[in-house]
This record gives sequence, C-alpha cells and structure tokens, in this order.
Amino acid sequence: MDVPPPAGGPHYPACSATPNPLVGACTPGVLSETLSVEGALRERMRLAALGAEVGVALTQGETLRDMLHRTAEAVVHHLHAALARVWTLHIPENMLELQASAGLYTHLDGLHSRIPVGQLKIGLIAQERQPHLTNAVIGDPRINDQAWAKREGMVAFAGYPLTVGNRLVGVLAMFARQPLTLVTLEALASVANTIALGIERTRAEAVLRSSEERFRNLVEGSLQGMVIQRHFKALFVNQAYADIFGYTPTDILAMSSTLQLFAPCEHARLQAYHKARLRGESIPSHYECQGVRKDGTPIWVDTLARLVEWEGHVVVQGTLIDITARKQAEAAQQHLAEQLRQAQKMEAIGTLAGGIAHDFNNILGPILVYTGLALKEVPPDSHARTCMQGVLAAGHRAKDLVQQLLAFSHTSDQQRQPVHLHHIVQDALRLIRALLPSTIHLRQHVGTTSSTILANPTQFHQVLMNLCSNAEHAMRATGGSLAVSLDAVEVTADFAVAHPPLQPGPSLRLTVSDTGHGMPPEVLERIFEPFFTTKGVGEGTGLGLAVVHGIVADHAGTITVTSAPDQGTTFAIYLPTSDAPVPPEPPEEPLPQGHEHLLLVDDEAVIVHVWQHVLESLGYTVVACTNSVEALAMFTAAPQAFDLVITDQTMPRLTGEALVGEIRRIRPQMPIILCTGFSHIMTAAQATALGINAFVMKPMAICEFSLLIRQVLEQARREEIS
Repeated sequence: MDVPPPAGGPHYPACSATPNPLVGACTPGVLSETLSVEGALRERMRLAALGAEVGVALTQGETLRDMLHRTAEAVVHHLHAALARVWTLHIPENMLELQASAGLYTHLDGLHSRIPVGQLKIGLIAQERQPHLTNAVIGDPRINDQAWAKREGMVAFAGYPLTVGNRLVGVLAMFARQPLTLVTLEALASVANTIALGIERTRAEAVLRSSEERFRNLVEGSLQGMVIQRHFKALFVNQAYADIFGYTPTDILAMSSTLQLFAPCEHARLQAYHKARLRGESIPSHYECQGVRKDGTPIWVDTLARLVEWEGHVVVQGTLIDITARKQAEAAQQHLAEQLRQAQKMEAIGTLAGGIAHDFNNILGPILVYTGLALKEVPPDSHARTCMQGVLAAGHRAKDLVQQLLAFSHTSDQQRQPVHLHHIVQDALRLIRALLPSTIHLRQHVGTTSSTILANPTQFHQVLMNLCSNAEHAMRATGGSLAVSLDAVEVTADFAVAHPPLQPGPSLRLTVSDTGHGMPPEVLERIFEPFFTTKGVGEGTGLGLAVVHGIVADHAGTITVTSAPDQGTTFAIYLPTSDAPVPPEPPEEPLPQGHEHLLLVDDEAVIVHVWQHVLESLGYTVVACTNSVEALAMFTAAPQAFDLVITDQTMPRLTGEALVGEIRRIRPQMPIILCTGFSHIMTAAQATALGINAFVMKPMAICEFSLLIRQVLEQARREEIS
C-alpha cells in the first residue's frame, strides 16, 4: 500500500522487488520535501560523486572486504549517513556476513556480524528481496532497538537487497540523522545495483583465480609433461614438459614448431594425426613416439592428445610421460630373452652336432682310410689317382665341416694357421663353377697376393660356399651374374669404429655379389640370426649366414651387406692380414712301421676291420674286438701280451673311459690311445687328467695316426727304461 505523503507533498509508490529510481517508504514516515532547484543540482552532483567513488572502490579494492569498506565509507561521506554497512550472503549456511561498516561503528563483530536470512530487519530484506526505506525510524516496527535509535538521533533507514538477476548476493543498509530525499534513494538504489554486480564479479574472479591457481599448482607440480599448442606452436608448457626434452619452458614457447622436439621419423605421423583430429576423424589419442632431447639424446614418450578450447581457439592439449627407462628395460629384457633363445638354439645345435659327429665320423673314417690305401695302389700319373685325391680332399673337408659344426656350438676349438686366402678362394671357385647352372655366369677377380691371414682354411672354404650358395638360390629362377673378387684394402679408423671388431690397418676384402631379387630392409636386418631363413621348407636351415658371421667375427673381421628389392645383393668380408709366413707343405714320407702287439677296440665293425688291415700292413700284430666287455676279458687274461691299447670312447655296456680304468687297475703303466667321434663327457683335457697317453678325434688319417702310434710306443719305452 502507498505511504501517505506529508500535506502538500508528492505521492510515492510502494517499493518493489527491483529497486526503482522513484522508491517510496515501506514503513510509515514522511520523505523529505522537494528541494530547491539549486539544492537539487548540488544533490545530483553529490550523488554523482558517490557513484563515481563507489565505481572506483569496486575496481581498485584489493579484496572484497576492502572494496566494500571503501564503498561503505563513500556512502557515509556523500550521503551524510550516520552508519553504513554491507553484508554478503554465505550460500552454504544461508547466512549474511558483515563485510564492511563505516560511520558510527567500524567493527565487524557483534550481534550483526552474522545474520541468518529471515531474521532481524537485515535478514528480512534478504528473504523478501525488497528494499526497506523509511524516514521515520522511531516507531518503525522493523527497527528493533528503538532506544538506541532515539539515543543516537536516527531519523531515516534504507536497506537494499543486493541481487544479480534472481540471485541474492548481500544486503546494503544505512542509517541517517536526517531525512532521505527521493534523489538520494534513487542514487542509493543505483549504488546497490553497482555493489551487487561488484560483489558478483569479485566472487567470480576469486573463484576463477582459485581455479586457475589450483590448475597451475596441479599442472606445475605434475610429473607429467603438459602442453597446449595450436598447429604445433606451443601456447603453454609446464616445467615437467620442458624437463623431458631438456629445455626451459621459455625455450619451447619461442620455438616455431614443437615438431623439432620429436625424431624426424615421427613428423609425418604426428602431422597426419593433427590434421585428422581437426577433421573429427577417429585416430589414436594415446600413442608412443620418439623424441629428441636438446643434447641430441633420443628418448621415448607416452602421449595423450585431445582437442580443447583455449582463449577462443581450438587447440591440442598434450600430456606426456618419459618412458625411455621403461623402453630400455623392455629392450634389455627382450635382449635377454633373445639371448636365452639363442642359447637354447645353440644347445640344440650342440646336441645335434654331437650325434651327427659321432655317426658321421664313423662313416668318414673308412672312406678316408680306404681311399688312402687305394692311392698307394694306383700309378702317380693316372686319372684314377686324380679322382681319388679329389675324394680324399672332399672327405677331409667333410671331416673339417663336422669340426665347424662343433665349433659353432662352442664344443670344439678350431686351429688356425697362416694361409693365402686367394688359394682358398680359387679352390672353392673350382667346385662352385661346376655346381652353377648355365643360366648363371660366374665372374671372378682373384689376384695373387703375398698377404696372409691367420685362419682355418676349411672355415673360409665354407664361408665362400655358403655365400655363393645363397647367391645361386637368389638367381635360380631368373639367372644372372655371380661376381667374386679379392683385393687388398687399408681399413680406416672411422670404418673400423663403425664395424667392430675390425681394427684399422691393412686388410683383405672378399666380395661376393649377385644380380638376384635382393632383400627388403626387414629381411636384411635379420639375415645373420640363427635359424632365420626366407627359403622354403627343405631348402634352407637358416644357419648358413649365421655360421658365416660367426666365423668372420671370430677372426677379428667384419662382414657388410648391401641389398634392395630387385637390386641384387653384395656381401663384403674384411679380414686383418698377418705378418706370419705360410709354412711350406711337408714332404710326403713313408708311413712309420712297427712290430708291437696292439689291442684295437671299437663297436663299429667297419672301423675295426679297416684299421686292423692298415695296422697289420704296417707290421703290427692286431687283436681286434667290437665288444668292450670281451676286450676287457681278453686283456685280463693276458695283460702283458699287449704293447698298446687303442679304444673308442662311446660304446655300449662299457665306455672307453671305463675300460681304461679297468685296464689301468690291472696294469697301471699300460699305454692307451682314446678315440672318439664326439663325446659330451670326454675332452682332451679330461683324457690327459685321466693319464691317457693320447686323445684322438675321428676320423683319423693314416699318416697322422701311424705317427701318433709310434710316438706313444716310443714314449712308453723311454719311460720304462728310465
């Protein structure tokens, strides 16, 4: 309802929820009379100054409380208020909290420091969202402390809810000792709106600052690298991101593109991801990629990327973790696992080699011996002699091949000697030429050189055979050209560093090239792995190039390979030269003979037969036996009847080692030669430790074995005399 004005005065409307420039009293009382024109002008100027000072206070206050305190002081100063106060709403408790007090009281504690919404005049203003205005404080039912009002001479009161839209943010209230004019109330309503907006803005800024501070603390304190970038231009990076790459945040922000933080091989992928991400396509948001630190050190990072909005632009937010240590650990674990697999493969090869060696040597033995015997029966200049010499050479290569297989499985050492490599190459090429189909042309450039290498001849014969065999396979379907060359080169320090264990200095280079189908990179990087092969089933074992690589590395050399699909393949072997001279071929001498009694024991009947024949032809009396138990019985019956025992190691029922033990128990000084094609439990060192006079690997050549027999017998005779 309207409040009746004084006689002759204007009529004012009741107050509403939204402050009106023309606001009437909500309680009985009379507003001040109309001012004179001059007075009204002064009033307007005074109120304009109030608005300006309140605006300055709201923008320059350091804190919300400081801002509102300046505002309350401005109200007291410009409106001649006795007391001005501002409360803000604490939403969780629905409580009005006193933030500023100016004029009669400046303290913020006491009865009115915290007012629940709905209690006292201030709480009711907040609850009703309507101003309470009166120029008749005495007698106003909402002014509870009438005694205080009379004592202090209070005349007018104005209280405004501070709202922004429909949201309550606080209450502004003032007491005055003189009546308030309509102009004053109009200005006060405007100030209330300004204060409300200031409180809202300040609170929003505080929330934003708090959120930004929490975000910054979270980001800067994170161990994860974080980056905000637009088209690979960094807009923000945290310290962890900079640390990952060894830069400062300032360094990265100054870069034209963050792509320079990543390996060149990653650039195309990262750019493709970025373009697809902007197009809204489904691409991996979580991936691993290779980075590069400032000092050039390669690293691995785990990356999570997504699109976000940043200062009005769509940007990429990236989160990175340095996983270099994990990658290194995985690589080490993979390397250890690969070493274990290789060890298991080598163990399998060793087991296979042992079985092959024993049986194959027993087959080779008679071939070598019978061929050697036959050579003595044919004329020196006959074609048959040439063929038989070829058979004998092939048999010796087969014997050495078994030794290579044992060496590859680390169960046998290979003896080396100074050799002319061009002799080995020329000898191998004669055999290779006969094996090549007519569609493959062999070109060779193997000059003679005085340079020697310290090597096992049979091993390098096998190296060349393996390389040429692979070349033939690559050209089998299409034909082509196979080129083999040998030349002297000087290995530089840079080349040696890049190709260990090669050392700088004079070397020989053996090159094998073909015009076959070539190899892609993924095959090229695995060709020296044992058991890796691209050949079909039954065409290759995957051991040829592994053997080649092992032999070359074991000779302090290196092997390089260049190849590309449809571009052929070239292998180049570098070997250090040696200053040692090549020993001359020993002259052929007659086989040493004897008259002693020998006990020959081997479970292979053909071995026993051939060696009994050979030894008897040399003058010895031989008692041959294919059963070790029977042999022991024969020796036990007449231990002094024999001058030497020759026994195999691997035999059923009673092994050679066990037979030696029994014989030595009967006759401790009995000369013994122990032979074996292969044994897991007997080596030359073990044989020596057992007191065995000689340890021989099968197959035995007639010349070497006949000399060994004489050496053992003569040594035994000298020991018996002494």
